[in-house]
Amino acid sequence: MAGITRDPHLGADLDDVGDDVREWLAAVFRDNGELDARRLDSLVFERRRDLARLTVRALAREAAPEVGALWALEVRTVEPGDDEPAGAVRVGVETILSLDRAGVIAEAAEGVQGYIARERQAIWPACPVHGRGLHPAVRSGAAVWICRDGDHTVAPIIGE
Repeated sequence: MAGITRDPHLGADLDDVGDDVREWLAAVFRDNGELDARRLDSLVFERRRDLARLTVRALAREAAPEVGALWALEVRTVEPGDDEPAGAVRVGVETILSLDRAGVIAEAAEGVQGYIARERQAIWPACPVHGRGLHPAVRSGAAVWICRDGDHTVAPIIGE
């Protein structure tokens, strides 16, 4: 990947991707050899889908004692195809666009929060110091809950 600064197909600045994406891409090409765009799209889709599903399951378990079981919350997908070459992965109304683990976790957490707000009329999780809703973010390569009241990091989103 040396010499490439922007992947026109993925739309990613490769200089800006995290180590986990670089390692994943290296494994993809090591395990599969040269890939056409359609196969790479499929593998990107699978990565986003799988990370989003893990995040939703973990957060649904964590939120349940406060907001009740989230049985209807699911990761919705559109498989890659002619109409949607890269496919689509959504949690609630949030579309997962990141490739890196922390980015997918933060985007999925945003979707979980939106679902809880719409379906349960609840704010989850709340800052233990300020009592206000936390926001998912990526800081120093980790997906974390932050409190904007004082701008402090409260906890990892799923115990990274």
